[in-house]
Formats: sequence, C-alpha cells, structure tokens
Amino acid sequence: MTASSLMSAAGMDKHWNLSYFHEDDAAEPIAAVHICAYSDRADMYLPRARRDSDHDPIFDSDDESDDAGLYQDGLEIRSDLPNHWALLLELRHGQGRGVKLEMAPSWQAGRPAREGTVLVSSLAAGWRTSESIVKSLRFDVVPAADVTTVQQVIENLGHNARHRYLFTEGGEGSRYWVYTVVRDLEAVDTLQEGDADVAEEALSMIWSQDRDAVAGRVRRGMFTEWTIRGEKKPGFW
Repeated sequence: MTASSLMSAAGMDKHWNLSYFHEDDAAEPIAAVHICAYSDRADMYLPRARRDSDHDPIFDSDDESDDAGLYQDGLEIRSDLPNHWALLLELRHGQGRGVKLEMAPSWQAGRPAREGTVLVSSLAAGWRTSESIVKSLRFDVVPAADVTTVQQVIENLGHNARHRYLFTEGGEGSRYWVYTVVRDLEAVDTLQEGDADVAEEALSMIWSQDRDAVAGRVRRGMFTEWTIRGEKKPGFW
C-alpha cells in the first residue's frame, strides 16, 4: 500500500470518529495487527454492560425476543451473546502504544443506530493488559510490508468502503467487519496468507473471563455505498 499526503480528521465524513486519535500517529509504521474480543465486564469487580457490543440492546427486534433479557442479576449481559471485537494496530516505534479501529453503532443524533461508525483511538502503552480483553490474536505484518503505516491501513478501509456499514437488525456485525478488514489486509500482502482463516476461527467463538469458549455463528452486517437515510454526501471517502 502507498500513502498519500498526511490525513486530516477534519476532512473525513460522518462515518468516522477520530475524537480520541492523535493525528501524529497516522505516519507511524505498524509491527502487527491484533484482533481483540471484549468482555461484557469492564473489569472483574465492577460488572457493567459493554458499550459497543456485537449485540447491543438498542437493536433488539421482535424475532429475537429471547435476547430481551440482557442482564444477569441486573448487571451483566447474557453469557451466550457474542463479544464485541476490534482491530488494534501495534506501532513499530510506539514503545507499547497502539491505535484501535472498531466498527460501532452510531450514537450521533439524527442517525439510525444500525448505521455504523469507525472509531479510531490512540492507545497508551499497556493496552494489551486490559482486563476487558478476553481473547486476542496477533498477526505480524509481512516483512515486505514492514513500512505500512496507520494511515495506509485507514486508507485501505476507505478504499474498500469498509466505513459504510449496517449492523444486523439484531445488533450484530463487529465480528464480520473485523474478519473482512483482516481479509482485505491479507489481499494487499500486509498480512500473511491464511491469517484471515485463523481470525475467522476465533471470531466464531464467544469468549469469557471465567467460562469456556463456546461456538457462536458470525452474523453478517452489510457494507453499503449509501446510508439508510439516503444518498451519501460528499466527504473524505
């Protein structure tokens, strides 16, 4: 992948949220791509509903009435609901820092919740030890692509329109989004052949801090060139 001029958050459209991204990180080369599953608990001692899960209560539909009971004892999301997944880019010279890329439901006024937003966040060193991460896989960048930057990964997302995404009516979709992005990076030789298959195996399981992993079918959201409110407006992509 080749990078263009340094990206500007101000020029990107509504499908991106870079509120917690340090723009200087755009030029940083990456050493590896991690995919991480998040628990329904923020930590072991303060259980709470996950904010951007692969199954979020705002999406519940009539044909998923069994999912209405979201909480166990009023605190935790049910154990058979899938994890929220995200990509984390390990910075080659970042001394442990990273950049998190995740597809999350839209929480913007006037936008339907099914319409996704790519959240891009710069993370301090130590993010890999977060108690909310219950499963992670690390994929090394191939040697020939070891100068791939954060910006190039983001531009690849935009080129493939991976920022235009609708979650399922049941609120699932982050797992399929992560798998698709890993597959895209494999296709441009940033990741090794077969990495997407390894990712798919992990994404097909539901992971927990204190229970064995169980199989959970990956339900697909939909990539679009439009939004459910009409034609797309001019933007960075």
